[in-house]
Amino acid sequence: MTEVRPKPKAPNLLAASGLPLVYPVAPDAAQIPAVPAENGFDVASRAAVRTLTVMQKEAVVVRSGSPIAWRMASDEGPYLQGHDFAPAPLAFMTTGLAVDVMGNVERALRSAGLPTYPLRLVLDTHFSIEGSLPRGTMVGGALPPEIAVYTGYGDRSTTTGAVLTGVLSSATAGLVGASLQSLFSLTSHGRDIPVGRVSSLDEAPPQPGPAEFPPVQTEAVPEQIITKTFDVGEHTSDAGVSLKQEQRRELHLQAEVQRRADGIAVIDTRVHRPNGSTFRFLADESEDHGGEGRAPDAISYISAGIGFCFMTQFGRYAKILQRDLGDYGIIQDTRFSVGDADADPPVGGRADDPRTHVYLAPNGDDDFARHAVDMSEQTCFIHALARTELRPKVKVLPYS
Repeated sequence: MTEVRPKPKAPNLLAASGLPLVYPVAPDAAQIPAVPAENGFDVASRAAVRTLTVMQKEAVVVRSGSPIAWRMASDEGPYLQGHDFAPAPLAFMTTGLAVDVMGNVERALRSAGLPTYPLRLVLDTHFSIEGSLPRGTMVGGALPPEIAVYTGYGDRSTTTGAVLTGVLSSATAGLVGASLQSLFSLTSHGRDIPVGRVSSLDEAPPQPGPAEFPPVQTEAVPEQIITKTFDVGEHTSDAGVSLKQEQRRELHLQAEVQRRADGIAVIDTRVHRPNGSTFRFLADESEDHGGEGRAPDAISYISAGIGFCFMTQFGRYAKILQRDLGDYGIIQDTRFSVGDADADPPVGGRADDPRTHVYLAPNGDDDFARHAVDMSEQTCFIHALARTELRPKVKVLPYS
């Protein structure tokens, strides 16, 4: 089958804005009400995500209990003919998972009376995609994440139990280790319409939609929260590989986390396959969870990653099929609970079914809008991660 010739790149609006890739926004300025952490969950997060260009997106993430919302920006690398100006969606997700596991491992080590310094955690995520987009057979998949914890404590047999307890109690374990059913509503051209094959979300979509929120920077950023540390360049052999109509390949990302003396987590996250750039993220817990709110927390990064990845599937679908989706965006609700490592037996972390309200204005009828949602969910790597029950692979190694 002949491949569609890609269109020229859209303008680099993120660069033209002159804004940081991440900055704080007062929740009332964002006009996005936080959702309550109900049904037995500890933390609720709402992400409003909208497209800027085909591959560039921005999100405002509001977390229950936090006085700060975060505006985040995402782009794609040369494999999707993006400008590579901001991290890819899967980089946000991998970063959030790594920070979440790191924090819970530290808590479990402290509970066991073991040192948490020096400590380094490396998390590898793996995904797959196979099939034909025009024929509707393309499906995204997820493989078990791999977690390596490097500790300076000499007795690894002692630390292994605490590390495993920390992994089990993480929100990551709740998201990865259970089969979750993503739920959706669909608004097309301002009208609420029934969804297609995806599972229906039986609640009214929030108004206004994501195209209306003003992500105004309300506080100064003392240091850049996201920076590029390695640029793969435009002429990599993987350029354009993710825009092929027929796919059969795997993706691999890696995040390495260490904690600074001031408590901020520093994460270097690289897209290994397809060949992509490396971005450095900073993370901090919000004040209601023992941090100082100097950077987004793990749950905010995870929520942004889920939304960004789903939005990329819309953009890729439209670009490959040369269709116009108009201005599109989502409002997505997620809930998590961290487990209790001190309980007997330990209580594992939990995640709720992701709930996504989709807003489209396509150049097409309602059936096309429904098909766009169906295919975007079907090809989204992180929705595949949520619906697939996986068991992380964990190992404990000497610090080096």
